[in-house]
Parts: sequence; structure tokens; C-alpha cells
Amino acid sequence: VTTVSAGTVTITATQAAVVGVNVQATQSYSLTVVKNVQAALVLTADKTAIYKNTGKATISVAGGSGSGAVTLALTSGNCSLSGNVLSAGTTAGNCVVTATKAADATYNAASGSITIQVQNLTVSSVSLAATQTQVMESVPVTLSASVNPASSTGSISFMDGAVKLATVPLNNGTASFVTKDLAVGSHSITASYSGDATTDVSTSTAVVIAVGKRPDPSSNAVVKS
Repeated sequence: VTTVSAGTVTITATQAAVVGVNVQATQSYSLTVVKNVQAALVLTADKTAIYKNTGKATISVAGGSGSGAVTLALTSGNCSLSGNVLSAGTTAGNCVVTATKAADATYNAASGSITIQVQNLTVSSVSLAATQTQVMESVPVTLSASVNPASSTGSISFMDGAVKLATVPLNNGTASFVTKDLAVGSHSITASYSGDATTDVSTSTAVVIAVGKRPDPSSNAVVKS
């Protein structure tokens, strides 16, 4: 007997009658055919650890048996899955991706999983300095920011309170900006680091710059002299 698919079959044997010897005889046997177990599904990834917010890992599946389709699903963790690409979420932890190869006429369904670790970004810090903190209006002031670690990439946004003065790409961990457009008054200047694929965002402590009004020569005796 050669099985074709899973299920229950009844096999019947019949012996014909022979005149003067025996009558016809019949015997039946019920045979249950079960599906085979698939070969193990093996999941691999180009990265087994990625950084939160920015990290991605590409999942590959091998093994299994039969013609059933393979599907991938995120079964645990704060990540997202598009096709076979896993993207880290906003928190550290573990993300589990499960592959399922569907059953077919010969094989039962099979599944396998892989765990990808989501790591915290490297902590950064920003220091900010100004060439002058007390100036007259229209006098240029150079703002210089340094990011630690110095290997960080990305950019620095120089902020006057909530107002962005400029965004400057980092060069060897530093960025500078010259402005002479600060209005008369007090300005709380900060430098905000954008972060990169492995380094977290950060903001410097504020540097307060006081901008004074230029004296009017026509009405200031000291300036006249």
C-alpha cells in the first residue's frame, strides 16, 4: 500500500468462492495515515542586537518541508515588522519574531522563533560656549558646541529659547555658529544634539547672553567726545 495523503482508508480483501471448497470471504482493515513532521525551521538575522529607535534587523528563514507558505510575525516586544525587516521601537528589551510554515497534504505546520535584543542608545552630552556673554547689538558672537562621545555624527541645533538660530552638521564631534542678530535683551542659548544611529539625543545647559543697545551718538555726550 502506498499512501497518497493523510487520512483514514479502508482496505478490503476478498477471496472468491470456489465451488465445493469455500464461499466468498471478505476481510476489511482500517488504516490511518498521519502527516509527517517538517524539518526544523531555522531563523537567522543579520544582527542579533540593535539600538532602540533606529535599529533594524533582516530575518531569514531556512529549513521546513513541503509546499506550505512561510509567514513571519512579531510575537513579543516593542518592535515593528515589515516583511522580513524588524525595526526597533522606543524602549530597550527583547523582540521575538516567529516564522510559521503552513501545513500541506503531507506535512503538519511547523514554527520557529528568533530573539533580537534591543539596546539603549549610547548616552551623549553637549557642552556649549560663547565667545562673549555681554555684547552690544550687532556684535558677532561665536557659539561652539562639543558632543561627547566625539565620534558622534548628526547635527547641532543652536536654540534661542524655543527659536532655532541654525542647524550645523557635526565635524569631529563639534559644531560652531556665528550670529550678530540677537536682539537687545537677555538670551538663553542652548545646543541640542540630534542623535544618530547609536547615540541618544541630548541638550546642553543654557548660556545666557546679554545684548545691550548701542549708544546713540547724537544724544550721548560720552560717545560724542
